Amino acid sequence: MIEQEYISFETAKLAKEKGFNEPCKYFYEEVSGEVIKWEISDGLFPIKINEFLCPTQSLLARWLREKFNIQVTVYILKVDGFVYTIQKYYDDFYKLEEKKSEFNYDTYEDALKDGIIEALKYYI
Repeated sequence: MIEQEYISFETAKLAKEKGFNEPCKYFYEEVSGEVIKWEISDGLFPIKINEFLCPTQSLLARWLREKFNIQVTVYILKVDGFVYTIQKYYDDFYKLEEKKSEFNYDTYEDALKDGIIEALKYYI
């Protein structure tokens, strides 16, 4: 069975710092140095300083695309694995910047994860 890939706790902290606040199924809570992943019920939204939303990779990538015109794309190479590119657009048409991964990844999800982190750190 194929399952959704959720972002890590560290990425969730970074996303919160950059303003991510979209409805999610889960959130992380940090209590005394321990990280707990909770399911959000009844539409309640975590708001405490030690709580961080936990979206899927695809939701966070969509948020980057729709809110900041940042496209993270993963490509498969025939024999060498996967790479990502980050494209930052101005006015939806003009490509302002582009960055490519410095090495190849074994999985699509690993490449997307690092592409999202790179976009959050350097383009927002």
